[in-house]
Amino acid sequence: MASNNTGRFQWPIPPWNADWQKWQAQFNNFAAGVDATVFAILEHVTVLPRELPVATLTVTGPTSVLFSCSGPARFISRTMQSEISVDGRLTITDADIGALVCADLQPGAVGPQAVLWELHTGSTPIDPTIVPFGVVFDDLSIYWYNGNRLSVGVPTRLFADTGGGTGPAFMAGIGNPNGVVPAAAGTSYHDTAAGIIYMNVDSATTWIVT
Repeated sequence: MASNNTGRFQWPIPPWNADWQKWQAQFNNFAAGVDATVFAILEHVTVLPRELPVATLTVTGPTSVLFSCSGPARFISRTMQSEISVDGRLTITDADIGALVCADLQPGAVGPQAVLWELHTGSTPIDPTIVPFGVVFDDLSIYWYNGNRLSVGVPTRLFADTGGGTGPAFMAGIGNPNGVVPAAAGTSYHDTAAGIIYMNVDSATTWIVT
């Protein structure tokens, strides 16, 4: 019997061998691969957020935006309960409409892990460690897995229920807003260059770092 592979995950199917012990070892490797993949699927069926930063889509050109966050998004592993940190920036263009915003999460990590956001355009590898979080819409906004939307130029809490990403809870710009940007007290401001979040405290131009 010739060696073969499964259709999608390409798990190797061990060939028959008259030596029972050799065949048993081959089948054991196959079963271990199945076990690891199913475990990874179970681990990532539900995303467990611990800390959600402010995310921004900043216009960088006629057909491009920059996805950035005020800090890493932090999740908790379902099984080991270790912390998973996802950070980094993505440049998104018209060629990426329909692309998936993903992260490659190691299942069952016994310690903290830090990974970067990834953008998969055209196709996404058949790999249970690659977890999709959102999809790029026609206007380069991002619709997250939970149905919420990050609009271009409207900073919002990542995955937050913002009613379509149009709420006035956040402002954004480049540089420190102190003495420059007026706003109502309690308004948050994302310095997209430094990745710092400020809060207005006097309904004028005084801001503190949050």
